Amino acid sequence: MPALGRVLDLASGATSANQFADTTYQTVSPGTRLVVSAGSQDATGALKAGTNPEVSYTFRVNAVDLATAVNVPIISDGTAISSQNAAYQMNAFTCTAATNRPFLTFTNSSSANRFVTYFVNIQTGQAQVGGV
Repeated sequence: MPALGRVLDLASGATSANQFADTTYQTVSPGTRLVVSAGSQDATGALKAGTNPEVSYTFRVNAVDLATAVNVPIISDGTAISSQNAAYQMNAFTCTAATNRPFLTFTNSSSANRFVTYFVNIQTGQAQVGGV
């Protein structure tokens, strides 16, 4: 059941590395569906819904820009970041090229550190996680 996910600690002004780089999924087959979910929060959990966390993400596959500098939602207490939680599902894309190179980064534009939790459901013909 393929998936990528982790918590990133981004310093003020920082952009993460491509989260697909140097993984088994730096290239994926045609027909693979990528479902990106993410949320952000500060170190104290003080960010509340309705405020701008000043964290964005960029997602592309090959030369197709699917999201460029799109805001990431704030993580609320007790909610799970997964492809099954629509509040955090940012993008879903089915790859069509013979070779597909996904690219996913997060940028912190705030004046303080931010934590970004992300989960990428990688649905292939052989396996699915989350069923979305």
